[in-house]
Amino acid sequence: MSLAHFADHSRIPRPSPTECDFVSAGDDWRWYVVHTKPRNEIRARDHLERQGYRCALPMRGTQAVRGGRVVMGAEPLFPRYLFISLSEVHSDWSRIRSTRGVSGLVRFGATVPSLADQVVAQIFTAMPEPGVLYRAGDRVRITEGAFAGVEGLFLEPDGDARVVILFKMLGADQRASFPVGGLARVE
Repeated sequence: MSLAHFADHSRIPRPSPTECDFVSAGDDWRWYVVHTKPRNEIRARDHLERQGYRCALPMRGTQAVRGGRVVMGAEPLFPRYLFISLSEVHSDWSRIRSTRGVSGLVRFGATVPSLADQVVAQIFTAMPEPGVLYRAGDRVRITEGAFAGVEGLFLEPDGDARVVILFKMLGADQRASFPVGGLARVE
């Protein structure tokens, strides 16, 4: 979606990471970097957008084991930072620093550097794949149960909470399913 038709930049829909043409800031508009308080990137983005600013917060998918289950989530690609489109003529910069979740704009001395549209576009087009706990062929160690201490190769997921491991036992290759929370990567 092109955002050129939003003249006042007040009600701009939140872009998805796959929409890359939204990043053109416009003629008078430039992209700047906002430094946020720890773990407040989403709060800062939401509050800035409520004030009519156009923001971009690149997120990446994650996987984690919680309660023995693989949980999908998202986290900021750049922790404590987000992008904001501002105009030196049309924007009120004074409200940004007092916004909930915001520490301030990134500065070098008294200078607030801007980013080229191409840099922001490249960040969103080169978004990383969601984080994956294990890939086929990764060496893992079983940490729980009767097979604790046995090392093997990760083969594939087996539902949400289990994975299939290939390991040697009694001189033969064995395939077995184990809880994902009972594994550790072997470096």
